[in-house]
Amino acid sequence: MIDVARQKYQRTNVTYEVADAKNFVENFPKWKGTFDKVVSVHALHWVEDKISAMRNIYDCLTIGGECFLLFCGPMHQMLGQNPDELPYYLKHHSKWEKHLKGYVHRMYNLFDLDDTRKLLESVGFKVLSGTSHTPCENVDISSQDELDEYLRTLLGHLVYLPREYHTEFLQDASDWCNKNFPVNHLGNIYCKAMIIVVHAIKK
Repeated sequence: MIDVARQKYQRTNVTYEVADAKNFVENFPKWKGTFDKVVSVHALHWVEDKISAMRNIYDCLTIGGECFLLFCGPMHQMLGQNPDELPYYLKHHSKWEKHLKGYVHRMYNLFDLDDTRKLLESVGFKVLSGTSHTPCENVDISSQDELDEYLRTLLGHLVYLPREYHTEFLQDASDWCNKNFPVNHLGNIYCKAMIIVVHAIKK
């Protein structure tokens, strides 16, 4: 992803770096107290150590600097009627299980808005605003291509599979979704997701 950004979206005032959320200030000490804004979109639900991530965001901001965070909250039914139902269905599918023995679903999404607010305040932020949305029927999947891209971003199984199997694997995953996801009034399937949006400032 970063390689694509470097190739396609080069700008004189933009730098692309790869860093771990839990220790990026340690690895890039010049970032400490440097930025007046941090924006994170659909990333924090992939981070297991959210305390370290929030501390790093706090540390890289100037006094009065702001962070804007958007991420998925508890998604107990986002990939099925039970937690992580689709990832584990695919892991144990007779067609794919030999490739996926080492696969672990790594989406860490247990924080709701209140948990997030408390965590931000514990590292020194003042939370200016926070909202929690459950889009459900407003976020539907209206085409096969859209469903494939949705699954491609959420299912880490693909890195375990030879590339020539990706299309077939995604077809099995989308067949499961078409059978198990709810359908809205437009006739489109949709995922049950909670979206958390927070704006905070470094005191």
